[in-house]
Amino acid sequence: MFGLFARKQKPEPLPPSQAAQDLVAELNDLDESRPRKGFWEGLSPWGEPEEVDALTEAAVYLAYGRVVQAEQRLREALLDATELRRMKWIPGGEDYARNVLRRIQDLPEFRSEVRA
Repeated sequence: MFGLFARKQKPEPLPPSQAAQDLVAELNDLDESRPRKGFWEGLSPWGEPEEVDALTEAAVYLAYGRVVQAEQRLREALLDATELRRMKWIPGGEDYARNVLRRIQDLPEFRSEVRA
């Protein structure tokens, strides 16, 4: 009887594959090379930090095994002119982001989650 009303458990994400770990490391290295503003320059008058670009967010999602969210975040960013401007500091900018998107879509974790 309780089986009819039991909640369906969402499976835990699998640990990242080696390809995903390599991609996260590459994106982290890229983020480390980003030109930084000084502490006071990076704060708005309300004390909020500067915006984070979509590649940095995708790297965080990937690090935690959330490949579908990483793919969605990049796909949305590539359609938004404001997001593309945030990625201007990246060598290759939009082309690099599209390459990362393709690499995410080729990850075995992404393929298995999309099929599920």
